Amino acid sequence: MIPEAYLHSWLTFAGVYAVVCIIVFWLFRLYRSIWRFASFKELQRIILATFVTTVLHTVAITLFILRMPISYYIMGAFLQFVMLTGIRFAYRFVLLLRHRNSEADTDNCMLIGMHSIIGTT
Repeated sequence: MIPEAYLHSWLTFAGVYAVVCIIVFWLFRLYRSIWRFASFKELQRIILATFVTTVLHTVAITLFILRMPISYYIMGAFLQFVMLTGIRFAYRFVLLLRHRNSEADTDNCMLIGMHSIIGTT
């Protein structure tokens, strides 16, 4: 059971937080990256972006709306990090598995042939 005061505070702040996340993620270039090439540098940007959004969220909701339980901030930061990292690296992982499976199902071969002479007179 979520107390109504906390639920109302969350609903009031959710739109503001979404806009803040979009801006922070844009500043950290998380929208420019190609998921297929997710790397350690990408992970560093996700960690920094999560830290910045968590600090901004904590300060703003506490000052302007209502102080939430500590677990709210911790779980919010954790879930945001896991989801951002998970979706990007899961995509890369799926591509690697797909590539590995396609290599396992095929045999390598070299075709040597002659140039087609059909259609010439």
